[in-house]
Amino acid sequence: MQTATLVISALAFHATVSASPQVSFSEPVSAAVANITKLKTKISVDYDSYMPREAIRITVSIHNPTSIPLEIPNPFWQSSAGFDLMMRTEALPFPNEDGYAHMLPHPRSSVAPRDTEPNIVIQPGALIERTVTGSEAIAGSSSAMPGAVAPSKPGEYRLLYSYDTRSLASFKVVEPRFELISTGKLRLSAGEGERWMSAFVVSIEGRRYIMKSHRFTDLSSRIRLGNDTKVVQHNLALLTPYERIAVVDGPVADLAIVDGSNYRTAIRWREPSGRIVEHAILIDSPKQR
Repeated sequence: MQTATLVISALAFHATVSASPQVSFSEPVSAAVANITKLKTKISVDYDSYMPREAIRITVSIHNPTSIPLEIPNPFWQSSAGFDLMMRTEALPFPNEDGYAHMLPHPRSSVAPRDTEPNIVIQPGALIERTVTGSEAIAGSSSAMPGAVAPSKPGEYRLLYSYDTRSLASFKVVEPRFELISTGKLRLSAGEGERWMSAFVVSIEGRRYIMKSHRFTDLSSRIRLGNDTKVVQHNLALLTPYERIAVVDGPVADLAIVDGSNYRTAIRWREPSGRIVEHAILIDSPKQR
């Protein structure tokens, strides 16, 4: 079987979540591992649709619906669980009954809770929850869920959580249409070199989004104009990773990076109503990283 880690962080629950009817283990397990079958596990992503390589946030919720405390393997321990990415396609082998197949192999593809993992106790009715936010660690210095971005190929996807294989989240990747791109130089202290910021406006499925790139180099001379598929893919590859910061109903004008100071800047734009909006951003000092 082929599998893959999603290349992703919020607490909204917009995505479709589905589950297989049961979870089973291929060999005898401890009571703690068997207790996973008594849990209600839910994974969710923050949007129904993403652009290729857009930052994704995943939330995992573990609920004990029983009336007794349950000892379980730590669901957020690096070697206890991971994500497998599935795509609806006829091009990959071994599709399931819904037409989804696992993608490229990765180390967490066969990860399942084992008796050697540290256990925790979840109280009756308790809910524990974690959200992936980029490279943020989930448990100390280890993380079962690495930071990730959406796949680069448009299509329909499912995310499987290997701690409890009943848990699935579904989402789409769609190709956007570029409308505006703006790049601006940031004001830094002497001796800290140059850093730039890029923002752009895209339309996806009839809605317009203001996006912020996490790249801090000058991309102005490398960005191409147009919305041919190859041009869009070229620009997205330059701008990744990126995230959406606002949604706007109607055309956007005057997109700009505000020349800030003290590691503070903003993305500014004019909405169809004429209202000027600024989205404040705090920039880390290179000396602090």
